[in-house]
Amino acid sequence: MKKAIVINKGDVIPKETYYLLIVDSSTSMRHLSNSTISGVNEQIDNIRNLEREFPDQKYHMSFIHFNNKVTIEYFNKPSSSIKDINESNYNCSGTTALLDAIGVGVRTLNEKISSKILSGEASAVVVIITDGEENASLEFDSNKVKNMIVELQDTNKWTFTFIGANIDSISTATKYGIDKSNVMQFSGDVNSNSRVYKSMNRSFASRAASMDIGYFDSKDFLHEEDKDLTTK
Repeated sequence: MKKAIVINKGDVIPKETYYLLIVDSSTSMRHLSNSTISGVNEQIDNIRNLEREFPDQKYHMSFIHFNNKVTIEYFNKPSSSIKDINESNYNCSGTTALLDAIGVGVRTLNEKISSKILSGEASAVVVIITDGEENASLEFDSNKVKNMIVELQDTNKWTFTFIGANIDSISTATKYGIDKSNVMQFSGDVNSNSRVYKSMNRSFASRAASMDIGYFDSKDFLHEEDKDLTTK
């Protein structure tokens, strides 16, 4: 269970959330294509529902997928203009430029919203999903990514969540500077992959409800019971 909510009355609660979803689209993810497309579309629906339930909170979503190349499918779209994805938006092939995807995505988002982060007007949630190790990045290495993530996490306005299969997710996330409290392990099968997106929906719903009553903590995102979604 998540910890009890504590109200921090002196805190500024961000009214805007910028959600960056980074998903592996290398060859090894091909058998998960349909469940990934369904899962991303669930995320889109969930964002729309949260805005209806909590009209004071505004959401902008970005979707990046990667193989040996990084593809920005859309960036900083308000919920009203996000369209569902399909096979033409998400097609698996190639190798795994994980670090380039994180580096390009986070750098681009930070350039767009850094002033809003500093003012307390906005917060950011970055979710990274991969079923394997980095093996193809050209621009970013783990040190560059770690330095960037640590600096942004220290603002207490950026939440980074790492979700991995077929790797030691905690070790990998720690190497990239991501707080281990927001790390999830899943299995490389359809059932486990589908559960990942349902978990994200729960986490966003809890986060929105907490913010609605005046509580915000960037490190408090994943439900404890959702940190291991491997198929038993």
